[in-house]
Amino acid sequence: MTINDLIISVGMVISILGSVSVMKKAKEKTVDGQVSQESLTTNEKLKVWALALLNPIWTDIILYYGLRKKLPVKAKRINIICFIAFGLWILFSFLIGFPVNL
Repeated sequence: MTINDLIISVGMVISILGSVSVMKKAKEKTVDGQVSQESLTTNEKLKVWALALLNPIWTDIILYYGLRKKLPVKAKRINIICFIAFGLWILFSFLIGFPVNL
């Protein structure tokens, strides 16, 4: 296992655990059976950006599908942030000259 593989693996684990934590905290604020139209708070945006830059695919999958029914506005914004982060990953991989393994 190379150092690059280790960094990617640790980033993936942090991204998955962090995404689950953000999802649980966001769901706790809503009443069961009701749909909330709240937008992301600044603190939530920062957390999502940090997690998406570590691993945009897992962050998007966990948060978007975990929140899309109860918090559709937040889920849509998270989806946009993760797509931008994915584009940054692709740009970064071309700039440094090797593909970044997701």
